Amino acid sequence: MRREDGAAPAEDGPGARRPPLRDSATVKTVKGNEEMDQDQVRWRIEVDRLACAGTGLCLGTAHGRMRLDAGRARPVDELITPDDGVMDAAETCPMEAITVREAATGEILAPLR
Repeated sequence: MRREDGAAPAEDGPGARRPPLRDSATVKTVKGNEEMDQDQVRWRIEVDRLACAGTGLCLGTAHGRMRLDAGRARPVDELITPDDGVMDAAETCPMEAITVREAATGEILAPLR
């Protein structure tokens, strides 16, 4: 599409064409050779209860996803849909007691070591 003055739009800047934004339901993730809808991707939350110091930082960071049980963190649900708060909780846990994995592959997503 040309501008009114006949020039092609800039690759970058105010006249640049950008791809349309997609909602999260249409985003695809490649797993092996198959595609999965983003809403089918699951993460597994694991807590090393022996390493957990029970500070409760994860409760505030991953609101509604973690709870304290006998003074130690525990996930409300082990399998969850992707959640940035859970990633933040794993990255900021002072004892590195929280691990987030891709449920289908077991790949560690957080914390990055």
